[in-house]
Amino acid sequence: MSTTELIVLDVEGTVCLFGDSLATPEAQNSLWYALANQLGEPAVAGDAALYRQWRDGDMGSYLIWCRHALANLIEHGLTKEIFFSQVASARLAPGSHDFIRAATKKGVRVALVSGGFGELVRELQRRLSVPYGIGAIEVLDWSAPLTSLSAFPAYGAGKTAFARALADDGGFAMENVVLVGDGNSDVHLARAAGRSFAINGTPELRAAVTDVVESFDQIAGALKL
Repeated sequence: MSTTELIVLDVEGTVCLFGDSLATPEAQNSLWYALANQLGEPAVAGDAALYRQWRDGDMGSYLIWCRHALANLIEHGLTKEIFFSQVASARLAPGSHDFIRAATKKGVRVALVSGGFGELVRELQRRLSVPYGIGAIEVLDWSAPLTSLSAFPAYGAGKTAFARALADDGGFAMENVVLVGDGNSDVHLARAAGRSFAINGTPELRAAVTDVVESFDQIAGALKL
C-alpha cells in the first residue's frame, strides 16, 4: 500500500456541518443553503431552481452557477454581516479535528477543498491549523460583491487539479493522495487518488471510492494514523 503523503478533505458535509448531522442531505448541509434558509423561502426557492438548472446542464459552467447563486442571495437580502455570521456558525463534524491532528502529527499534509466559499475554507483552516485550502469563490469587496469575485473551479476536475498541484509541489504521485468527501463534486478526485473515502456519500461517490465509512475514526484506523 502506498504511503499517504496528502489527505484532501471536502469541506461542507465532510469537515463541517450546517445541517443537523452528517446524515443531512448534501445540498442542505452547505453554507449556500444555510444562507438561503436564513434569508427566507423565496431565497431557498431561488437557490433550488438555480441548482436544478446547473444540475441539468443549463448553466454553462460551475462558476457561472456560483455567480448566479450569489446574486440570488444578494437579491433576497444577503449582507456581509449575515454572511460572516453563518461562516462562524459552521460546526466541525464529529471526529474531524482529532483526525486532522493525528494526520498532522504523522507528518501527512492536509488540505481543505470546497466548491463553495473561500471565506469558509479559511475560517476552518484557522480553527484546524490546516496549511492548504481553496474554495470556488470569494467576495473581495462587499460594497460590490458581484463584480469583485475571486474564483477557481474547485469542483470535480478542479479539486483534482488542486490536489495534483500539491502533489507535484511535494514531489509525490497521486497514488500517495487520499480523498475524504461526501458528494458528487468529489467523484473525479476519488478516481484519481490512490485511496478515497466516502462519509455519508452520494450513490455516485460511494460507487467511485475505495472505502465507504461512517466516521473519521474508521478512516484513521484504515490509514493507521
